[in-house]
Amino acid sequence: MLGTLPVISAAPDGPRGETDYLIKYKIPPDDEPFHVVGAAELERLLAEEALLWYEPDAELPLEDLLPQEAEKPRRLAQEHWALDMIGASAAAKTGCIGQGIRIGVIDSGVAPHADLLDNLVEGRNYIDGAADPSDTTDSYGHGTRVAGLIAGHSETSSTGAAPGATIVPLKCTDGKTVKVSAICRAVYGGVDDFDCDILNMSLGLTTDYESLREAVAYAQKQGVLVIAAVGNGGGSTVFYPAGYEGVLGVGAVERDGSLSNNSNRNHTVFLTAPGVNVPTLHPLGGYTTATGTSFAVPLVSAAAAVLKSANASLSPNDLAELLRDGAVDAGVEGKDTSYGCGIVNVANSLACLQSDEPPAPPELSIFEIVSACGQGEECPLYRFADLQPSAWYHDGVHFVLHTGWMTGIGELRFDPAGITTRGMLVTVLYRAEKMPQTETETMLFSDVSPEKYYTNAVLWAAENKIVQGYPDGSFHPDAPITREETVTMLCRYAAWNGAAIAPEGQPADYPDAGQAAQYAQDALRWAVQADILRGTTAPDGQTLLAPKAGATRAQLAAMLLRLCRFIHNQ
Repeated sequence: MLGTLPVISAAPDGPRGETDYLIKYKIPPDDEPFHVVGAAELERLLAEEALLWYEPDAELPLEDLLPQEAEKPRRLAQEHWALDMIGASAAAKTGCIGQGIRIGVIDSGVAPHADLLDNLVEGRNYIDGAADPSDTTDSYGHGTRVAGLIAGHSETSSTGAAPGATIVPLKCTDGKTVKVSAICRAVYGGVDDFDCDILNMSLGLTTDYESLREAVAYAQKQGVLVIAAVGNGGGSTVFYPAGYEGVLGVGAVERDGSLSNNSNRNHTVFLTAPGVNVPTLHPLGGYTTATGTSFAVPLVSAAAAVLKSANASLSPNDLAELLRDGAVDAGVEGKDTSYGCGIVNVANSLACLQSDEPPAPPELSIFEIVSACGQGEECPLYRFADLQPSAWYHDGVHFVLHTGWMTGIGELRFDPAGITTRGMLVTVLYRAEKMPQTETETMLFSDVSPEKYYTNAVLWAAENKIVQGYPDGSFHPDAPITREETVTMLCRYAAWNGAAIAPEGQPADYPDAGQAAQYAQDALRWAVQADILRGTTAPDGQTLLAPKAGATRAQLAAMLLRLCRFIHNQ
């Protein structure tokens, strides 16, 4: 796991010191993902205003491995508790053991261990100044331990959950320090040069580097699944790339299934896996054990490889859903910040993939299934202390929770009366479309920065004319959204989905209908006539349109369910 350094930024009067910098050219337009320059060259480029961004190519120290690093190789004990915990034997029973799936191990290299000879292929050394770019041997041991948990196997035993997977060593460190540029080059190389299906990143940075964010986004755009460690320390610090959208962040559990004290706890945890004294390969031959979230990650990578070997057409999103659906829930019920969706389980995920149960009839849509839900304890509303399952918003909130379009505010609150922001609504619609890639990477709005959770959603919505900004070029993503703004966006979204939008007459006989903005008139008429927007009761008992009032989270959930019914019935 990579250590923590403070952010190094260029001062207003220019950079100082001898640090190299990662840069992206603005003038002329740059097709390369990034370049590395010295401080003097950066000074010149900044003066010419030629850059889209720059950041230090920091040389980060690695945390020391736990004491077992000094252990000598030993024989493998006749126990496979970690593989048993995750149901790994199901892979061999189905004949799906990761064969044909290429996993890029972005790490300290991989030693030519006897238990990996059938799996290990040529990779590359991305360390700056490496004497031999083809040398991916591992003198540190971290990468070999990781690879052993993915595919290590012999005639008599196994440490890997996907013994048929192909291991591509993408060396970015010698175990002492690592540069951001080396990690990024390994990501691009794993995608473009080695055709990896999965990137295993048992590492993390506590700073959100633009270069790393873009590298991971590029891999995802090419259909590569990225799996990363959420970090050690047992705190709430966010590590990257686990913190990026779409990356599967992995935490560690003990042999008894309890969360490791060292495993970080935050929203980036998607799954957990065994990560304390897990049997694996020693780089000098023989076996050892390994502890840390670094070693939980490869078990999830192996599980994904098993699923993809069972069905090569599975996308990263499909794999994530199967891993989520097969996970064994732990901790508080449902997804939480400690265990994520639960402990990964290969057998369960394969069962989800290979289930013979007939699907729901095509005419029965998801919102009809959700709306037909009873109000017993299986209802997801019971997970949140501030929701009443018998309330008016039951169907709508159940719908958005079931589809994943909206989630709770933390583990115990949904905040039904909370106000929705413009950025939140765009993100919900983006999730509804399964977060598609956009054709442009240029943000149109001056106040939408690249590191925000809603950035890609706003980019997508603007590209498809679902949102428009203000005359000054801003978007105001964090501003509360009004009811008239909400239905305007929903109207454009419905039209984008091919729904017929033909409002006629007045919105309805609401006493405050005339207060609506001119731009929202057609959308309000449509929303009322389509039964997407309903009146709200004022303190004096009047039923009002309330176009200028903020849209609450419960109101938005209800409107989304009605919108889907409207589109479905077109």
